[in-house]
Amino acid sequence: MVDQRAYNWLMARDVEKWTLLYDGGARYGTMTTNASESFNGVLKRARGLPIQELVSTTYYHCIALFLKRGEDALRWENDAVSRFVPKVMTILGNREAATRNLCRPVQINRTEFSCYDDKNIANRVLFGEDQCSCSCHSMVLYHIPCAHMIASLATTRCSHEPLVSDFYTICSYKNTYSGSFHGIPDITW
Repeated sequence: MVDQRAYNWLMARDVEKWTLLYDGGARYGTMTTNASESFNGVLKRARGLPIQELVSTTYYHCIALFLKRGEDALRWENDAVSRFVPKVMTILGNREAATRNLCRPVQINRTEFSCYDDKNIANRVLFGEDQCSCSCHSMVLYHIPCAHMIASLATTRCSHEPLVSDFYTICSYKNTYSGSFHGIPDITW
């Protein structure tokens, strides 16, 4: 709305490459630079080191990270509180709480609901055998049901947990950090 030429230029580009909404759900709500920015923070104190030390510092930091997160996964698995990682459970808890501020969803047909939020904006929620969506696009961006979807499902007495992506399970988290590292060979090897 600010600059039509800028809008036209952006829309002429492949929107799958620069937007979360049209990336086909591949980024799970995270832009690809987040990992590199996070890793940059690790390297700040090692930047002045010679290249061999820089590589070694990076390597051993990765090992420490994998060990810590692997231990976290084992602890969560042993606690058996949920099948999802704690951060996702917090997000779900917040979204479940947010459903209390919504008007009761109106069922339009067997698979479609209209759910009004606190700003009196209608969100269209669709449930199908192979697809669930909401006009707020939260499910597409994060692969976690939004408050509108949770409220709509609640009216049908269905659980929203099956809609949470399996990538957020403790099992997936554990598998991500289950790899093994081996020592860096000495130059004499």
